[in-house]
This record gives sequence, structure tokens and C-alpha cells, in this order.
Amino acid sequence: TISTARMRLAPPVEPHEALLPLSLTFDVSRGRVATMIEDRIAIWSVEGVRLERLVDHAWGVGSRNAASAVYVPGRGRVVTFGRATRRWDDTLGDVFQTQEFPADIDAVAATDDGTVTALQLLYEVRVYRTSTGQHLSTIGWQRGWRLAISRSGRYLAIWDHRMTIWSATNGQRLATLPTGRPQGLAFTPSGRRLVVRTEPPETLQVWDIAEKALMMTIPDGGPFAATPSGIIHIVRHRGQYEVRQVGAGAPLSVIPLPRAHLQGGTYGPIRLDPSGRYVAVRDKDATT
Repeated sequence: TISTARMRLAPPVEPHEALLPLSLTFDVSRGRVATMIEDRIAIWSVEGVRLERLVDHAWGVGSRNAASAVYVPGRGRVVTFGRATRRWDDTLGDVFQTQEFPADIDAVAATDDGTVTALQLLYEVRVYRTSTGQHLSTIGWQRGWRLAISRSGRYLAIWDHRMTIWSATNGQRLATLPTGRPQGLAFTPSGRRLVVRTEPPETLQVWDIAEKALMMTIPDGGPFAATPSGIIHIVRHRGQYEVRQVGAGAPLSVIPLPRAHLQGGTYGPIRLDPSGRYVAVRDKDATT
């Protein structure tokens, strides 16, 4: 289900049981969302919840097909990442640039507006200009199991058995934070703080990077977004998901718990996009 933080947009869609809310990326200004379906990237119309097209197959390049997608703002382009990175015109569905890497990409992180992308491969993290593929910097000897890049594209957070903060422009290490193993992480819009989701137990930690200090711990912290208006996160409570803003009273919205989420861990396959405006939920038979 694709829904806003305050209202549901449309009923579930059922294009294929393999559709998962992975690598969820939004081009909110143009009303599109990209997510993974089997080994390709699906481009959807958000308002109509309509599948527009499938793009990117690895065509025998590398051991992995496309596993992530990033929108380039204001250009009508979507960039897909696998062993080969391809830049697409998402209106025509045509590929206009291909960039092959020497190994499969293990992790991808992009700025909220999609202008700068960090890629993990070959025990290093490489930073690129998304629209052109221009190489900006490299941080060596890092196995970035989790990555985050600040909104400005200036700072990187990398989890490699410890959390380190780096300059994305010159590769200098700026700080080390004792966060523990993260399930998710994101910079606040100012770039001064890092929000880390740990599990178990499910908590959100807010770290001041300059002070290297834990500023806040939020219990029951599920998937989250660090937005200009505050931290928005999902809480599982009494058989439903509540979308909450830290410091606010009532939930922004309530999502009934899908059947597939009734068993297993605290949080089933559910994603909150970086703007905090949309939620994608994977049920047994459909993603909504």
C-alpha cells in the first residue's frame, strides 16, 4: 500500500507476488515511486497506483541485477544500480548512459534529492554525482554494511563493525560513534546529528556528531525518516502501525496490520520514504 502520512491514497495493487518495498525511492514532484520487482526496477504512478514500466535488467553483467534506484531531480531520469549503473529517461523508458563497475555494488545511499550517491564495492565507498556519474571521492578500507549520506552530500555515515562519520568531499574521518549495530540510519537535515535505528530492542538513537554524544533515545523505534519537521517513525501498537512524529501527541496516521505481519518479528516489510510522506507495506499478496 502506498499512502501518505495522513491518508491512504489507493487500494492495494497486485502486479506480482514478488514485489517488495525495497530500495524505495520517490520523485514526489512528479508523482512517481521506484521500487524493486524481481530483478528489475518498477516505476509507479503514486496517485493512480499504476505500474508505468519495468526498467533495468543486468543482461548478464555481474552476479546481481538492479537492486536499487535513485531519482535525479528535475530531469525526468532514474538511475538504477547493479553491477552496471544505468541512467534512464523514465518517461520514454530509454537508457542513455551505462557505467560498469569492477564488482557488484553491495550498498547504495543517496541524498534526499538524489543529486549525490554513495556506493559500497570492493571494500571501499565511492561517492558520485548521480546525474553524470562524476566521481567525487573514495573512502578506502570500508565494508559499509549500512550507509547514509547527508542532505548536502558533504557527510557520510558508514557502519563497518563501528559507526564512523566521514567527509564525502575529501575522505577525512570526522568522528566515531558507539552506536551498536544499526538496522537503519539517516542524518538530520542540518547534517549535525545522526539518527540510528537499533534492533533488538527497537529503539531510535539521536547522536550529536560534533559532541560524539547520545542526545536522545526513543523507545519502540521502527522504520523512520529524519525530516525538516522532525523525526517521523512507525510504531507497532495494538495490532496496527502508528505513524508518529517525535514530540507530538496523537499519531499522524494509523495503518491496520496486514495479515502477513501478524506473525514473526515486530515489524514486517514496511518502509517509510525519506520525506516522511509515504509508507509502503508488503502484505502476503500485494504491496500497498
